[in-house]
Amino acid sequence: MRLRSLLVGIAFLGLPTVSLAGPIPFEITETGFWVQPDRPALVAGLYSPFTSGSFVVDPTTGLATTVGPLVMSSASLLPQPGPLDVHPDGTTFWNESGLFRVDLRLTDTGTGEFADISIDGMAHSNNQYANGAWSGTVTYWFSGYNLIQHATLGGNDYAIWGRPEFTQGLPSVTVWVGDNGPVPWAPEPSTLVLASFALIPLGRRYVRRRLGADGATSGNV
Repeated sequence: MRLRSLLVGIAFLGLPTVSLAGPIPFEITETGFWVQPDRPALVAGLYSPFTSGSFVVDPTTGLATTVGPLVMSSASLLPQPGPLDVHPDGTTFWNESGLFRVDLRLTDTGTGEFADISIDGMAHSNNQYANGAWSGTVTYWFSGYNLIQHATLGGNDYAIWGRPEFTQGLPSVTVWVGDNGPVPWAPEPSTLVLASFALIPLGRRYVRRRLGADGATSGNV
């Protein structure tokens, strides 16, 4: 009986900590915002509206927490075009693509431990000038070179990611705590098929090189 109780206790202690944890509070602070300096339309039009705050992830629900928006744009912030840039009908266009970066500090509220994370993005702006005013739209890609970034803070394993697709949705980050996070994307079958076709020429080139090398070797014997 004592052995059974001991085994049950050991099994209980071995359970994943996520199953024992409730809501985990954390804080997100924006520490920097950078726009590619040689893209004047983006420098003028992009800005960060984000206000630092406290948030919660409850791993028992299986739902991650989305924080944002971190970046917005306004064509009204663009400078007035010069007379030489305006067409005879009073209109003009200013389309531009470039990079931006958002620097964040992720803090585990319970312990105060933190990690600094930078997430890169790309913005494509399409701006039209008419009737003395600018209007336009911006499409974003916001994910960073590492699609998912990790940090262990206060004994909690955090994962943070952006949205790795072109969209007019405003850039935000998603935060998860624990293993097997609900990552919303995966390679589509068609993408995998195209990737496999792209590897075929490389495979053929490798085979030809190997055959050539083997032929040269056998000829020297």
